[in-house]
Amino acid sequence: MARLTANGQADPTYRTRVPYGLNTSGIGLIPMADGRLVVVGRTEAIRLLPSGAPDRSYGDGGRIPLNPDNDFDVVDGYAEPDGTLLTVGSTGPWDGGFMLVRTRTGSPGLPAPQAWGWNAVGQVGTGATADMGSAGATADRHTPTTVNGLTNVVSVAAGLYHSLALRADGTVWDWGWNTAGQLGDGTTTDRAAPVRVQGIGPVQAIAAGLAHSLAVTDDGKVWAWGWNAAGQLGDGTTTDRHTPVAIDGVADVKAVAAGGLHSLALSNGGSVLAWGWNAFGQLGDGTTTDRHTPVGVVAYPDRPFVSIAAGTYHSLAASDTGLVQAWGWNVVGQLGDGTTIDRHTPVATFAGPNVRSVAAGSLHSLAVLDDGTVQAWGWNGAGMLGDGTLVDRHLPVTVPGLTGARSVAGGSYHSLAVGVDGRVRAWGWNGVGALGTGGTADSFVPTLTPVTNAAVVAAGGLHSLVA
Repeated sequence: MARLTANGQADPTYRTRVPYGLNTSGIGLIPMADGRLVVVGRTEAIRLLPSGAPDRSYGDGGRIPLNPDNDFDVVDGYAEPDGTLLTVGSTGPWDGGFMLVRTRTGSPGLPAPQAWGWNAVGQVGTGATADMGSAGATADRHTPTTVNGLTNVVSVAAGLYHSLALRADGTVWDWGWNTAGQLGDGTTTDRAAPVRVQGIGPVQAIAAGLAHSLAVTDDGKVWAWGWNAAGQLGDGTTTDRHTPVAIDGVADVKAVAAGGLHSLALSNGGSVLAWGWNAFGQLGDGTTTDRHTPVGVVAYPDRPFVSIAAGTYHSLAASDTGLVQAWGWNVVGQLGDGTTIDRHTPVATFAGPNVRSVAAGSLHSLAVLDDGTVQAWGWNGAGMLGDGTLVDRHLPVTVPGLTGARSVAGGSYHSLAVGVDGRVRAWGWNGVGALGTGGTADSFVPTLTPVTNAAVVAAGGLHSLVA
């Protein structure tokens, strides 16, 4: 993320960090430390509405005029307390696109991240210390529990059995399984509480795969660490890395996604790069050849991508028109094209109303639409599609009972959604408490958790994270 002054120029004096990005209308939002609001993109105006406070708005009728010729504009005089959830929408030619942003400027009073579910290798982060022998290190948690020792967290990511958190100061912290160095602390020792990733920062985005991790620094570079048997770190080798390594030749990146043995990167210009294992075509380059360095995904249609996701062996992306595309393994319909045929280049899955974001579980896929509803498809053996059945779906189906959803996450056997109200809902298998509902009963439809003030969610193999 750039450091910006009121005129959109680089400012070396301070840096703040929040969950951010472009919505389907091409608008991004960055709340700054001094209370100003930086709008990234080009449009005629934006709407700002604090969630849960429909009587409050900004500007003329809730609209703030912006200069359509600039890439950056600043709304002066904006002020909301840390932790406020904002619905942000454009009122330009693509009226209706919106995103959810939590204002976070790094004050110490922000809610700490929470986690729950299976905890055999410390992935819930509740150890009294990082030592796996410490009190509470490996006890499963059936309700949300505060992650030990972390504050000011603005984003979270969950791998199979490890967890990542990005703090407002741009540092990355990991905990859980560390067999291949995926925690990035220079060891292969499992950790029951967060430890800092060494050698990178400031960071703007993170992702976690089966046993590897990714980060994007503020200069748009991608860093990787952990397991590298199939080249999923993208450094041209198959050598595991216990601390982050930079991926050569990759620049101007704003988001990353990590699958089982492959990785994706989304550029600010809307192109996607991929690397790692490619046996099912999950790299989207038209082959099944593994790639140890990044290659371009064949775009379909020829439109910029705005959101990416990686499942175990499949990949998803949404274009700026709201079309979802998928490629890779399709054994249970996780590509959503009505077949079970693997695809080596992207195929159309869903088109309209506009898709805001996509997420991928191990063998299922999810999409949040601009109207706040959620679509799901793929494997449903544990009810992770949330449609009340255990029937696999080869085409997207609407998840019933979800309105006002802002983002979703898919795990191995469960799914999560966070709404504009900050409430988190979960569904799927719950044998080790991954749904966070207080018991171990499965739920085949979305069920409320005790979480009431979340902005981001992440789903791992058998655990869940929120911040």
